Amino acid sequence: MSASPPTPASRYVVVESPEPLRVQGLTKSFGSLVALDHLDLELAPGRIHALIGPNGSGKTTALKALVGELVPDSGTVRVNGTELSGSPRAR
Repeated sequence: MSASPPTPASRYVVVESPEPLRVQGLTKSFGSLVALDHLDLELAPGRIHALIGPNGSGKTTALKALVGELVPDSGTVRVNGTELSGSPRAR
């Protein structure tokens, strides 16, 4: 008999005292265009945050770098003290 696949809820880990998501010096360029220039953020858990700015200011690039769709040129993203790094997430 084979094991059943994990349920979506079984893939999550409960963190009793989550730390803020911390972003330091996040930079991303596309050729000579600097889309993000040393972005620093600290996002507290359980709070609602907004990223605002005019068209072309790097909002989408920042979000894509935070979720792993883009690899930043420099800077760090930390969740609960663990640095997220490496290649973009698998699709």
